[in-house]
Amino acid sequence: MLERPAPTLPSALRSVGARLIEAGHEAWWTGRTLLEAGAPTAAPCVAVGASAQALLELFPRAIPVRPKSAVVTVPTPAGPVDLVPVGSAGIEGALAREDFTLTALAFHLGSHCWLDPFGGSQDRERQRLRTPHPADEHVGARPVRALRAARWLATEGQRPDRDLEAAMGAHAKRLLDTPARVLRPEIERLLAGDGVAEALALLARTGVADALAPGARDDAPQVVAALPARTELRLAAWLRGTRVERTARQLGFPAPAVRRLGLLLAHHPVDRALRPRQDTSVRRLLRHLGEAGIRDLVLLRETELATGGIQADEAERTRRALLALETGLQRVKRAEARARSRGALAIDGDRIMQLLACSPGPTVGRALAHLAEWVDADSERNTPARLEEELARWAAAGENSA
Repeated sequence: MLERPAPTLPSALRSVGARLIEAGHEAWWTGRTLLEAGAPTAAPCVAVGASAQALLELFPRAIPVRPKSAVVTVPTPAGPVDLVPVGSAGIEGALAREDFTLTALAFHLGSHCWLDPFGGSQDRERQRLRTPHPADEHVGARPVRALRAARWLATEGQRPDRDLEAAMGAHAKRLLDTPARVLRPEIERLLAGDGVAEALALLARTGVADALAPGARDDAPQVVAALPARTELRLAAWLRGTRVERTARQLGFPAPAVRRLGLLLAHHPVDRALRPRQDTSVRRLLRHLGEAGIRDLVLLRETELATGGIQADEAERTRRALLALETGLQRVKRAEARARSRGALAIDGDRIMQLLACSPGPTVGRALAHLAEWVDADSERNTPARLEEELARWAAAGENSA
């Protein structure tokens, strides 16, 4: 038995645990929420020495949620509790099925004793990631554990030991047999982690990255880590160089996200994807990506610059191009704002032609542009009387000439 302080039991777990113990069942709190005692992020998990049928009889409102594994969820006012029958293997057999030793811990809800048959508590203190069984055997049984090892590194800072890292490489290609619905949440959590750079470097050197995202660039760990922790933006940075849409689909991302990623990277690097001094080119990019998409592409390119992902002889040209793009974007936005203002003016082109005694043509356009800019400076000017007065002044001053 492990000597360590008792965890704080969630209120939902206290009532369910007491009832299990009163009924004479062995009940052990296990899993990730035990490690996060005091602030669990999911339903607490209890390994129980009872059958699913016995649990359903003891808790009439319980719901069998995973028939193959006989998991039963008990709803309580304080939240749900998952009950998992341990079967003939007992609690140690259940813990041996955990991915890593640091979650292969259990706390008995009756005696308040700890069980740590694989030394997970010590591994956690040493920030070491090990498997309950020999790593090659354990990862071979469920290859997704290779990805989960990297996710633990990204989110918790737990570093795989030598045997586990070797097993990751040995079974990397078999990850493609893992259902996409299992891969995607692991990747999302990995990309959001503070240790994402170390985790992606681990995936690269073990060959897991080649299996999941063939063609990913060598600078991915540094670039991804330097970006804001937005899933799609970091995923795009990781998938540069890959067949992005195909890869994102294989990783389980939904069709809208796959399309956005494909569109974004189709225009990367943005400084080469358009001629920033040509407003028509900027407008085309705005139609395809919107301003938010352009900003993401610029941020991605700036991050590549900052992390040394661009050759020195290209860096200055890239900086100039990004600056020109920003200038062009602001110019197009101002022009579009003026166009919207023209449509909102309190007088229209017909009235302008009456007042200026002119026919349709450039003069009307220049008058509308001038009045729109004049109103932009003070929206209270947008009345027929004030606009006609300004139009007369503008015409008298000869400002209507080309």
